[in-house]
Amino acid sequence: MEASVRLHEELALAQTTRTADIQDLASMKLLAAAAYDLGLAKDLIDKNKSGGEKSETERSAVAVFVDPTLREVLDAPLERGMKSFLTERSAGPPDVNAARAGLGKKAETVIRGIVDRSARVLMFTGTGVTTFGLGPAQEWASALAQEIGDISGRLGTFVRYAVRLVREAIQKLWSAFGKDQQKEIQSEAKSWIDSVLGKPQDIVSGLLKSVYAADELGKEIADEIAGKSPSTAAEQWNKATGDLDELLARYEKSCATLEWVVRGIGWAKSALMTLSPWGPAIAYAGYVGAVGYTVYSGGDYLDAKRFSARWLNQVSGVRGIIKAI
Repeated sequence: MEASVRLHEELALAQTTRTADIQDLASMKLLAAAAYDLGLAKDLIDKNKSGGEKSETERSAVAVFVDPTLREVLDAPLERGMKSFLTERSAGPPDVNAARAGLGKKAETVIRGIVDRSARVLMFTGTGVTTFGLGPAQEWASALAQEIGDISGRLGTFVRYAVRLVREAIQKLWSAFGKDQQKEIQSEAKSWIDSVLGKPQDIVSGLLKSVYAADELGKEIADEIAGKSPSTAAEQWNKATGDLDELLARYEKSCATLEWVVRGIGWAKSALMTLSPWGPAIAYAGYVGAVGYTVYSGGDYLDAKRFSARWLNQVSGVRGIIKAI
C-alpha cells in the first residue's frame, strides 16, 4: 500500500512540474496504477470469501498484471514522456499530391476514430453504473476525501485492505486530471453520465460530435490542408500523417487503460455495497471520473476549440499537428 501511495505522489508531482509530454504519460500511468490497485483489491475480496485459500476463479490481479497495455504504460520511462511509445513508421508516398491527399484522409479517420472510441468508453462506463445499481449519489464528491478508518472498522482484514486500495485507485483516477481541475469535472461529468445511460453508440457518438464540434473541426482541417503552400514537401505531409497515426494509437492506449479501471470498480462491488453510503458513493465517484476523463481527453486529442483554453491541454492534437506543417 505504501508503494502505491508513493507512486501516486510521484506521478501527481510530475503533472505539475514536467513538460506536457511527460504530464500526459504521468496521467496514463496514474490510470494504469489505479487498475492494478483494483485488481489487488479484487484478489483480497476473493481471499476473504474463500477463507484465505486461492480462488478457483481466474484471479483478476493476474489478468491485470499480464495485460500488455498496462504493463507497457507502467514500464515506460517517465522522463521520456509519450516518446516511449514511438514505433518505426512506414514510408509515405513520394508524390506531393498523393501525400497531401493521404493526410486529408488520415485526418478524417483520426477525428472519427477518437469520437467513436470515446463513445465506446462512455457506453462501457454507463454499463458499469447500471450494473452497480447506483442512483443519484449526492455524497460521491465528499467520498473522495473521506477517511475510511471508521467506515471499515467492522470489516475483516482482507476486505479492509481491499477497500483502502479501492479508495487509493479512485483518487489516482481523479489525480489524472490534475488537482486544479476537479471542480470543473464534478460540475459536468454527472450530466454526461445521465445523457449516455442506455443509449446506443450512434446516439453517444452524435453527442460527442456535438461537444467536440467534430464536423466543424473536419472542415477546418480540410481548409487548412488545402491552403498550405504548394512548395510543401511530401516529407512534411507524410510526417504529419505519421503523427496522426501515433496520436490515435496513444488515445487507444489511454482508453484501454481507463476501461480496466472501470472494470475494476465492478470487481469491488460486493465489498463496496456493504459500506453504504460511502461504498456506493466512492464507486460513483469512479464512474464520474472515468466519464470526465474520457470526454476531456478526447477533446484534448482533437484540439477541440471548446477545450483549447481549458485545463486539459497536454497533447498536440489533430488541429495542432496540421497547423504545425
